[in-house]
Amino acid sequence: MDSVVLLRSLWELRSALGLDLAVAHFNHHLRGADSDADQAFVSALAAELGLAAFTGSAHLDSPSGRTASRESLEMKARRLRHAFLARTAQEWGADAVALAHHADDQAELVLIRLLRGAGGSGLGGMKRESPSPADPRIPLLRPLLDFSKRELESIARERSWHFREDASNQDPTILRNRIRHQLLPLLESEYQAGIREVLGRTADVVSEEAAFVEDTARAWISARRRRSFEKLHVAVQRAVIRLELWELGHAGGFDLVEKLRSRTSTVSTAPGSGFRRCLSGALEPVAPATNGSESASGGDESILVTLTGTSGVVATDDGVFEWRMIPGKTRPPVRRPGEEFLDLDSIGDSLRLRHWRSGDRFQQLGMDRASRLQNLFVNRKIPAAQRRRLWLAETKDGIVAWVEGFPPGEAFKVQPASKLRPEPGKKRARLLAVRFRRSE
Repeated sequence: MDSVVLLRSLWELRSALGLDLAVAHFNHHLRGADSDADQAFVSALAAELGLAAFTGSAHLDSPSGRTASRESLEMKARRLRHAFLARTAQEWGADAVALAHHADDQAELVLIRLLRGAGGSGLGGMKRESPSPADPRIPLLRPLLDFSKRELESIARERSWHFREDASNQDPTILRNRIRHQLLPLLESEYQAGIREVLGRTADVVSEEAAFVEDTARAWISARRRRSFEKLHVAVQRAVIRLELWELGHAGGFDLVEKLRSRTSTVSTAPGSGFRRCLSGALEPVAPATNGSESASGGDESILVTLTGTSGVVATDDGVFEWRMIPGKTRPPVRRPGEEFLDLDSIGDSLRLRHWRSGDRFQQLGMDRASRLQNLFVNRKIPAAQRRRLWLAETKDGIVAWVEGFPPGEAFKVQPASKLRPEPGKKRARLLAVRFRRSE
């Protein structure tokens, strides 16, 4: 129905808009004779309007069509359809491909992506103009995106424009259909009468904001002199990682992006492959070390802890690192079990959390110089296997400020001035409390 309304509307406006039209139809062969009847209907409609008709097909209903790859049947159909449309547009010399997506399609897509945990760009939904996923040189236009399905049906019936119904649109095993026939009507009747319009507006707002973040990320990537990656807004950091992953031919899911954003160690994506973020922010593909490695470093995992806000929690495979800022005051603050206090002014605005590495040095509280951590472990009779699991925190300058199970380093101990009230107008806290709580 929506495709018929789009075609006939453009045909009626062809003179006023100076349009040269052709029709393209892809037969997925998913509904047997009905699929062939759809193709015949499209060809007849194109002939009635005096337009060239191009057809393509793929037998997705065959066993090989359904199991040839791991992608879903819906995604495979979409990929083949877009490849056909882009190829046809090139062969015919089209400036663009017009698609008949409407406001209801947009609302359904936003809900689907919300349920799948999409970010800003995903929740932005479809755009009125976007490059073809099969060929970025071909723009896709969606002139009906502001029209509801009800409005389009009304136009079709008022003008007696005949169309065919796709029976698969009623199949309850397809998520989009359940959202269309169950979830959206429920939301509309019980929660928000104009839910489709609300979701459409939300997509517009989120899309523009996501585009701004992405443009900022692209500008940072292409800049000759870059601002420090660590100083970028978190949203821009995520966009940078996603764009770099895309350039390396890898989709960036939330978990992968967050791991790469918050640390500079190798993040495995599959056996024998992974990525590492350099301090400059650039990603590089690497082959991660074997999980069973017995290196003295105890692993190269490194996590950036940005000290913004008043507190934070960083999860690791074996526990959580917790930090909190304590405003300067005359009375000593209450210390929680396992917690150590450090002078915040000596730390700065971030710490890097990692495991002990061979050669690390640490200036113990009360000592006049740094010693090798390995010697300190030996003095404390900490078993070698346990040393590899201990966490430490270092400053931007690479100086170890805190080691799990030890008092703070001498250079970062709480100074008498740290306990005083901040100077007038100074909002920054003076104490930083840290601790690592291991999983049971």
